[in-house]
This record gives sequence, C-alpha cells and structure tokens, in this order.
Amino acid sequence: MEQEPSGVGHTGELLQVQSGQPASDGGIGEYWHHIIGNGTHALNMPLDYVRPAARSFAGEVVMLRTSGELAYRLERLAESEAVSAGTALLACYILLLSKYTGQDTVCVGWACGPVQQSGWEGGAGLTVLAGQVNWAATWREYVNRIQAICAEASNPRHTPYAEVVKKLELDRDPSRNPLFDALFQTGDAETGLDKYDFALMPESTEDGILLKLEYDTALFSQGSMERFLHHYVNIVEHMTGNLDRELSEIDMLSEAERKRLVHEWNGTAVPYPYEKSIAMLLEEQVLKRPEEIAVSLGAEHLTYRELHGQSNRIAQALHARGIGEEDVVAVMAERSLVLVAALLGVLKAGAAYTPVDSDYPAERLRYLLRHSRAKLLLMQHKFRGRVAVAEAEADAKVEGEAEAGAKAETATEAVSIEDLLAAELRTESCRLPTGPSG
Repeated sequence: MEQEPSGVGHTGELLQVQSGQPASDGGIGEYWHHIIGNGTHALNMPLDYVRPAARSFAGEVVMLRTSGELAYRLERLAESEAVSAGTALLACYILLLSKYTGQDTVCVGWACGPVQQSGWEGGAGLTVLAGQVNWAATWREYVNRIQAICAEASNPRHTPYAEVVKKLELDRDPSRNPLFDALFQTGDAETGLDKYDFALMPESTEDGILLKLEYDTALFSQGSMERFLHHYVNIVEHMTGNLDRELSEIDMLSEAERKRLVHEWNGTAVPYPYEKSIAMLLEEQVLKRPEEIAVSLGAEHLTYRELHGQSNRIAQALHARGIGEEDVVAVMAERSLVLVAALLGVLKAGAAYTPVDSDYPAERLRYLLRHSRAKLLLMQHKFRGRVAVAEAEADAKVEGEAEAGAKAETATEAVSIEDLLAAELRTESCRLPTGPSG
C-alpha cells in the first residue's frame, strides 16, 4: 500500500480543493488552502511543563553528533534514491514526530532552499508542509513521497508563508505558531525561536552529522530534548539499514532503552507469602507500624492498630453468634472504612463473605441470601430499612407457604456492623499480638 502525500498527487500536481471550497481566499492559492484546511497544525507533543498563555522566548540548544559511518550511509542512500540527504533527514523527523504525537498527519515548518539538488546547500526560504505517515508503506516509498511533498512545497509560485499569515490574520494565539509547532531547518535561514516550540537543525561535518535541537525551555526539559535526539538517530539508523522495511516495524527506542522500559522498570514482581492468611499479614503490620495509616477514604483513615481492633471486635461478635469455619456471611455496606473492617472480621472468624448490593430489590436480596446459604447478613445501619422490607415480604411469603403446606424458607439473621463494633470485646482479644499467628 503506497504512501499518499499531503499537498501533491501522484504526478506532483497540486491536489484539487475540496468540493465547495473557493479556489482562492485572499490570493493564497490552493496549496495553502490544503495546509490550512487539514486542521492538524498543532502537535500533540508530550510537554514537561504547562504551555504558558504567551511565549516566554527562553530557548536552549542540545546537540548530538552521529557517527561518520551513519553520515556515509545516508549519503549513499540519497544518491541511490535520487533524493537529498536533507530530505531523507526531514522524512525521519516527520516520522519521529508522528510516533511521539500519535498523529498520522504532521505539519512542520521547513526552512530550506531548492530540494531538487542533492547535498546540503540551501537558501533561506520558509514554508509549511504536511507529511502523512502510512505505516504500511516501506521506507523507500515513504522517503520518495516526502521528496514529492518537498518539491511542491518549494514551488516559487506559492505565496510566501509570512504573507499567508498576514493576509488571513492567522497569528492570533500568542502561545504558539499559527501553522506549525516544529521546524526543520537546513542552510542559513534565520527564523527566531519565538515562532515555534522546537527546531531540528542538521549540519554535515567531516566526522558525522551534527544535530542541533533548539527548544523552548518553558515547554520542555533538557533531558526530554536529549532523548528526542537519541530517538531521532535511532530512526535514521533504521532508514539507512533497510529501505524495504515497513514503517510499522521502525522502533525509535534503542535495545538498551527498550530493555530498561519493558523489562527492568516493569520487573516489579515480588514473592507472595501464600502460607500466610490475610489476618496474619495484618497482625505483622500491627507489630511493625501500629500507628501508621492502614486504610483511608477521603479525610477518614484507620491505623493498623485501629483496623486490627475493629476487625477483632467483629470476629468475636460473629463467633458469639455461632459463625465459624465453612459458614457464609452476606455483607451489605457501601465503600467505607467499616466495610474493610467487616470483611476482615468475617475472615478472622473463619467464615467466607458474599457481597450484597444495597440497591438489590427485596426479591433479589432474598434469592441471594437463600442460594448463598448465608447464616448472617452483616449490614451498615443505614440499610436497616431496606432489610426490614425484605424481611416483611419474606414473612408474608412464609405464611403463605405454611398455609399451602409448602416447606418454608429459613430466615437469615440480620445485624448491623455498627452494633457489632459497639459490642464489648473480651480483654484477651484487645491485646496486640506478640508475634505472627501460626
């Protein structure tokens, strides 16, 4: 599947303006109609700082020099594909921006002279081009498409960029450039940092390609821009290595960075003590850090000591009601601190719990209690009214079944969590544990 460029057709002619769009607006021409009309000028670049309402004009430069071998491979590629080295580097720039932003169409400012000639010489023209990234295209197809876009963008018949901005009064947002955020510059063009977020300026030297990245310090940190340059070099390495590779196979990360991100930073697995119960783990924390916060919700919290004490009180009350191993306790409570204490209390009593939604209708509640074989319904006091309705309907059903001679359901006892917490706990259960339970 071939890459479809933005701004040119397969023969290099201008794309036709969309149906219903005027052929000219202020005399800017169809090329600028297409650039302005695609609506993708702003880059969704990850910023280190919040974009200020107005530009700060504070800029810094980070630099990186590639190997001489990479520069040599780039020159050989440019000769074999009849494109300039600068155009090949521009194609890599657009691809990297697409990876950073997730945008398939990337608008960039381009300060360069004629692109038909090979090499690095260029004038001081400034224009905007929109490159589309088709991830199914090969490097060879993609680079040649970018070359075609550049050829059309540098057409001297087009209205100059500055004149377009002035005629259409586009420069209305003081925080960013009206048509592009990123600039690619070769040659000696003077553009000024006040007109873009960052600019890549490659320069051919005897011992490699010197990459200069000028950036707005109000938006990006030095570390982020240095990583950007390294990712850019990785893209260039991929391009010069195999022109028949699809763009979807290109990785901007180095092997070392990928290993660090995917494996080392994600290596968070720790052994889990399966031989210990939740109650035992809680008791260990009570011994180590009794006054530290164990659970919080909004402004409320419980320390490990408080959570241990509340759950013990509930477990003791459940034991007093005959709840023990292999029993099931239904729990109806909203997300709260008492819910955590109640669930731990059920587990400490040796029972299992089944959650009950307070919005269940009475019939659904009776069905759940019957089929879960819950011996007790533990609820927040605020839901007592809903349980009372269910109990009343259950009593009526029992009376009807008794009259019909049918086997009646056994009612499930209901008790509020608050009542259990208010109950007096035996002295021996109040003491902190002296060691992990066995």
